[in-house]
Amino acid sequence: MKLDRSRSSIGTVVMYVIASIIGLVAVGLLVDNIIIFKNTVDQYVAQGYPSPQVVQQLMQSQLLPGLFEAIAVYGGISVIIFGIAAINQKISRGLGVEVGAIENGNREPAEDPEQGDDGADQGNGQP
Repeated sequence: MKLDRSRSSIGTVVMYVIASIIGLVAVGLLVDNIIIFKNTVDQYVAQGYPSPQVVQQLMQSQLLPGLFEAIAVYGGISVIIFGIAAINQKISRGLGVEVGAIENGNREPAEDPEQGDDGADQGNGQP
């Protein structure tokens, strides 16, 4: 059986998918915070407040904290999980764990095809 080093373990793939989903949630929250900021500014301007003053006041109290929260929390979690997945992939390759090895109960690396049983040896003790 040939060891395919181009495939990732299931756990690594799952972590990459989760990191991607969390990254998309972070982008969605960034867009949401910008839309909420725009709507809030529009409401204050409709009430008669000057637009530059409203933007100046709300930028510090609403827009920046919302943007930094989405970037720091969700972006940070996404980067951490992505890093853990990369480390997991390197460790799995270093240990020689195959994708299906754990599922089959075989925790040892696969045999090299050049050294494996090719059908020529019938078990008579001679090479």
